[in-house]
Amino acid sequence: MRIGTDIIENKRMSKVIASEHVFSQEEIEYCESFGPQNRIPHYAGFWATKEAVRKAFDCNINMKDICITHTENGEPKIVENNAIKNMLKKYNLSTIKISISNEKNYSCAMCLVE
Repeated sequence: MRIGTDIIENKRMSKVIASEHVFSQEEIEYCESFGPQNRIPHYAGFWATKEAVRKAFDCNINMKDICITHTENGEPKIVENNAIKNMLKKYNLSTIKISISNEKNYSCAMCLVE
């Protein structure tokens, strides 16, 4: 089992909003759907999640290779693309669980890999 966590001050995200070097098109569309006033915490939550995943795997996996989507119930989840599958295989693990929390000034995320 491996774990990673991250927290970010939301206002720091104004410099990387909608960056195609960090976020997938699906992630950008999701965050932008909340409108100009409410999108920043969602970008920050995704950023924190990507950092938490990198910490859980103890590697410098490309941020864009960590893709976040949602289940039908609205739960966030990591897309198991080739980069993620390779990391799971490397550590002989099979499941990634994430949790994202947003607040007015901060967003945080936790990643548990089993």
